[in-house]
Order: sequence, then C-alpha cells, then structure tokens
Amino acid sequence: MLGIGTDIVAVERFVPWVDYPEHRLLRVFTPQEIIDCRDARGNLVAEKLAVRFAAKEAFYKALSLTFVNLRLSFELFSLLSVCRLISVSYGLHGVPVLVVDWEALEKLGDVKVSKCVVHVSLAHERAMALAFVIIEQRV
Repeated sequence: MLGIGTDIVAVERFVPWVDYPEHRLLRVFTPQEIIDCRDARGNLVAEKLAVRFAAKEAFYKALSLTFVNLRLSFELFSLLSVCRLISVSYGLHGVPVLVVDWEALEKLGDVKVSKCVVHVSLAHERAMALAFVIIEQRV
C-alpha cells in the first residue's frame, strides 16, 4: 500500500450546490459526474454530489501520502487541480470505481505514478457521505 485516505462530509453542505450553474460545478466535477448526479427528473442530488466530493478528497489525501512514500514532491498539487483529473463512476454490479487520468496527473506534477491502482469505497445517507481510498502499486 502506498497511500490511504478517507473523508466524510455533511450532505447539507451540498444542498446549495444543486443550484450552482454547470460551469461552477465543472471546477470540481467532470461532465459525466454531473450527469450521474441527476435524478430521473434531471435535478441534481446533494447526496450524489457529496459522496463524489468525499471520494475526491479521500483520493487527494491518499495521493499525498503516496507521494511521501515515493519521496516525490506534492507541492504543485491542489485539491481542485486533482478533482479535475479523477471521476467517480460505477462499474459491474454498481461497484464504485475511481477513474484517474494518470497521464495528466503526471504532467501536472512532473512525476511518474501511473503504475498505481486505486480502490474506493463509498457510502452516503441523508446526513453524511463517506469515502475511503487506497492506492497501491500495480504488480
């Protein structure tokens, strides 16, 4: 294991976000994530935004520890810069997957980290959203 991160957020913090214009949401979420955060009527859902944000924060924490363990500099990375390079999607049987643009991440920090695999676990309910991320080296 190279890095581990977790984050928990209050869903109520994201209630105002459902009224944000799309260009503002695109600072944090990918276009596909914004689509995936809508209900059947096309309205954004605060719980879905919250759990994705928690995943991005947990990944950022795991990535910073990964950089420490690999003795790499993390100075050029901000949470917002990393948010744009990752997205939450759901794979087979609804299992959450964190998709990372490793190439863009490497260019951003002038580092080599693409031989990593990411595991993510997400949970949310009415009040709270939680994400847990592990980054390990691919063998």
